[in-house]
Amino acid sequence: MSSHHTPHQTTPDSGNSVQENATHSATHAQATHSAGNHAQAAHTLVKMAHDIGAFFEAMPDQQQAARDVANHIQRFWEPRMQRNFLNYLAEHPATPLSDIVRQALVHLRRAQPSPAARTLQD
Repeated sequence: MSSHHTPHQTTPDSGNSVQENATHSATHAQATHSAGNHAQAAHTLVKMAHDIGAFFEAMPDQQQAARDVANHIQRFWEPRMQRNFLNYLAEHPATPLSDIVRQALVHLRRAQPSPAARTLQD
């Protein structure tokens, strides 16, 4: 019997369920990654980004929504997860992404420190 948790639906201004679901998913992604299955971890990160994007997609200002997706990823994902996500997408540019996630990538890439600064953080 599966114990899959289905997140409940909310609106962008109704609470923290996206944060709570993302934290749960982030824990799952970290466990998957530490198990050595890099491709599965990357697919999990892409799915998480799509889930976050779907949440903010209802906002009337799509530019702000894309910034909010990027901000959410920056605030709630570990730097290593962010780098793995961006590196995977750089290595696999044909990965299907929703418009809002693709727009959020622009903001995420701008916010990433230089490679030299990243080595100091690790």
